[in-house]
Amino acid sequence: MAIYHLKVKTISRKKQQNVVASAAYRSGEALYCERTKETKYYSRTVQPETHILAPSEAPSWVFRRQDLWNEVERFEKRGNSRLAREVVVAIPNELSEEQQRELVLTFTHDTFVQQGMIADVAIHRDDKNNPHAHILLTTREISQDGFVKKKNRDWDKKENLLAWREAWAKYANLSLEKENVQERIDHRSYEERGIELLPTKHVGYKGHQLEKRGIRTETEEYNRRVQAYNQRLISLQEKRQLLVKEQQKKETDSISKVEISVKGYVALHKKIELVTKQQERLQDNKSKQKLHSYTWLKEQIETSAYRQLEEKNLHVYIQEQPMELQGEYSVRMYEKMKELQTEDMVSLVEAVERDMVMEKVESHLKQSVTYERLQSHVVLLDRWEKSMQKQQNDGRISDTRFVSNMNILQAQRGDTKQAIQWYELQAMSYLSRQGYSVYLHDWKEEKHPEIAIQLLEEMKQSPSLSMGMIVQRVKENEVLSEAQKIIRKKVTIDAIDKRRKQLHKWKVAEQKQKRSERVEHIIEQAKVLVKARKILVERCEQELKQYPKTQGVIQSLGMTENSPVMSKWLSWKQETGRDVTEEESMSYVTKLSLQQKEEKILQEAKQVLRKEVTYHNVSVAIDQLQEQLTNTPIKIILDEARTKRMAYELAIERAGEYQKLSSKWRKTSSHQYQLEKLKTWLTQKGIDVNNLAYSLQRMKWNVGKIEKEALRKERIAEVQLPLIQQAKKVLEEQAIRYVGETYPELKDLYTHRHLLSQKERQVLVQMKLWNEESGTVYDFVNRQGNLEELQDKIIRKKLHVKQSISHVSAVVQKFAKVHQAEQVLAQAEEEKKELETKGNTFKRVVLRDQTLLKEYQAVQERIEKAKEVLQLKQELVKENGEARQAELEELKLSYHQFQEKENRLDGLLEVSDILERTRQKMQQEAKEREYEHQQEIRRKKMKHRGLEL
Repeated sequence: MAIYHLKVKTISRKKQQNVVASAAYRSGEALYCERTKETKYYSRTVQPETHILAPSEAPSWVFRRQDLWNEVERFEKRGNSRLAREVVVAIPNELSEEQQRELVLTFTHDTFVQQGMIADVAIHRDDKNNPHAHILLTTREISQDGFVKKKNRDWDKKENLLAWREAWAKYANLSLEKENVQERIDHRSYEERGIELLPTKHVGYKGHQLEKRGIRTETEEYNRRVQAYNQRLISLQEKRQLLVKEQQKKETDSISKVEISVKGYVALHKKIELVTKQQERLQDNKSKQKLHSYTWLKEQIETSAYRQLEEKNLHVYIQEQPMELQGEYSVRMYEKMKELQTEDMVSLVEAVERDMVMEKVESHLKQSVTYERLQSHVVLLDRWEKSMQKQQNDGRISDTRFVSNMNILQAQRGDTKQAIQWYELQAMSYLSRQGYSVYLHDWKEEKHPEIAIQLLEEMKQSPSLSMGMIVQRVKENEVLSEAQKIIRKKVTIDAIDKRRKQLHKWKVAEQKQKRSERVEHIIEQAKVLVKARKILVERCEQELKQYPKTQGVIQSLGMTENSPVMSKWLSWKQETGRDVTEEESMSYVTKLSLQQKEEKILQEAKQVLRKEVTYHNVSVAIDQLQEQLTNTPIKIILDEARTKRMAYELAIERAGEYQKLSSKWRKTSSHQYQLEKLKTWLTQKGIDVNNLAYSLQRMKWNVGKIEKEALRKERIAEVQLPLIQQAKKVLEEQAIRYVGETYPELKDLYTHRHLLSQKERQVLVQMKLWNEESGTVYDFVNRQGNLEELQDKIIRKKLHVKQSISHVSAVVQKFAKVHQAEQVLAQAEEEKKELETKGNTFKRVVLRDQTLLKEYQAVQERIEKAKEVLQLKQELVKENGEARQAELEELKLSYHQFQEKENRLDGLLEVSDILERTRQKMQQEAKEREYEHQQEIRRKKMKHRGLEL
């Protein structure tokens, strides 16, 4: 029977108690105490059911039992500190385990957690007749940053204890009433209730154990005497009589003969439709007989199902349906009644309507129904509605068709929303049955269905996590979802960092414009991103604890949990949907780090090239840079720059001496001699003594020019060329890995990559590019003939393009000649007019001046030649010069592309031979390695025997 028991006690250092040990004892888990450096573990035959409840603002680490109580031990400094408060309650045995769980968690949440405490709940069922719960409570309130410094002394007041006792009785009685249990418990004493009964004493676990071993205790003896006394004073409550229903009447002959099932009924309905069409088309007696037979059988099934429902008073719902649907509803309800083994009208109606809605929705989706697909379908219907409204506004769809489509859309939307509501109700019902509905109190009521679905999904994905951790994970997922809306792509640490930088720039710009509302909005978004980043980092840290070897790989690679690689690793682990092995984890992290290094190299190479990093561009750039270094060796340029700099500095010094001597008013013969000597030296160096400043500046420019060239060459030799060579190697390594992963016969190619020559590497790159462009995995060995045919086509196309280039180039050259002739003609006409402007002067002077006459004749000849060239303009009347120039550029580009394809095909035609040689090299090296391995084993054996090989 249900009994009342609630006991409150404290766990303190004054009693030489350890809260980590207490939590380990009550939870049955092995917990490591950081203060004592010991692992606390107490084995139990029946593992307790444990939960951790915390306020919504609590950090995620409080849901990890070991971290929680170690933090309490660390935070409490005094030697007599009260570490925790424990509440022990006896749970009514009349309730199921799920109902017991819901009762304890609801009571704990409403009574303690809402006041700011963290509750560590352990439900013990070692003795089936004595289920009870231990509730460990923190003595301090919690914030996002941890425990607050000041304890809440209100929790120690007697009024609180009395309120807790009353609350437990209230919650327990509500649960008993909900399950139609007559028993009730009362927190008041017999004296307070005016009952002349004696109270019993609490026996406890130790007393029960002694009684089991046959050892009588004083408490048990006292309780027996009290119970005997109480038995004489009170009357036993009358036990409820179980009503036994009479045996149901035997099924009618029609029911026994006709098998009623929805599947058969639907198949029969389809047959009737098919035979009806056939009978209308053929008008034969055979089809008519079939139709009559099927129709009679259908009516028998409907009648039998309806009669059975009528006998159980379940036909009321059927009568409310349209006449044409009553038969189908009867069959469906009858089958559900047999399937669910219930006669509850509400349950049967819900089941029938749910099945019919799900069948409709499945026909809409054309695939199996899931909650995610239903949500996506709602979004799709919204888009369809907007599209139809736009088409109607544009006049692209008739009103009749618009109304018809809208009716279909609304019907689908209604069915889909009904299915969504059913999923949500199922989730809510499951949580309630399992006693987990208390966890929904942290959200607004309108969000409970959606959160219930998320909780169930997390429970499926992470069955090993406690319910408190699952709730915290759902809250974190909400933050990540909000962050995804801000980032507008997958949430990773790298994406968050990039978006935060963008928000910072945006905030600075808005602050300059003094837009305070936008600034506040940006700050709120930044806070969400900070929370999301913290969540990802914590998840990485927690997940990595399960993979110590992976942590070692990370440390050896110089990465931390905060790196973008770790965020990608976490996403990969979640997407796998299973527990990955340590080897898989290490392999993936190594692969990610390699990709990160390669991406960094390619990004830096792109900055140097200032265009896309392709194998062709990289190879061309390497040739150009090497040619620059070969034409003018860097050593020669550096020596020349050094010599020029020394000469410039010496020239500055000599010019200064020259100016100093020149400025003297009295000059001796020695001064004159020195001046002449300095002047001669400066003149030899190309410095004009009359314009020293300009000459020295020009000399400085020349020195700077040479030094810049030297620095450019030095940068090419030390930075650019090595970087681009690295980029080329990266592209080759990527191609080798791709070929090894794509072609099974070359799976060990990456291991033996040192055997490949430069030409073979180049061909592998071409294989990768070919597959990426074609979107398939090409069989280069067995389809060489296709490549040869393709090469012939490309050669023919290239020749055709070359001819087109010649033709268009000739037209473009004519346009260029005409344009040049027009310019020459305009200039010559202007010169001719200048010579003829003076009229009579021309006759009197120009005709006598033979030089001017020759100039006039030369101008006239230029005009005539230009006019001859301009005759080509008539041929180009129908041509467009700019269009022809653009066409020429396109043709040259096409020719260049065909040339590249031809060169690539030249290499791909050798793939078969190259792959064969590569396989032979790999086999030879494998044999050599095996031989060396066997020799090493033999040497060790001989050495063990004391012999030398």
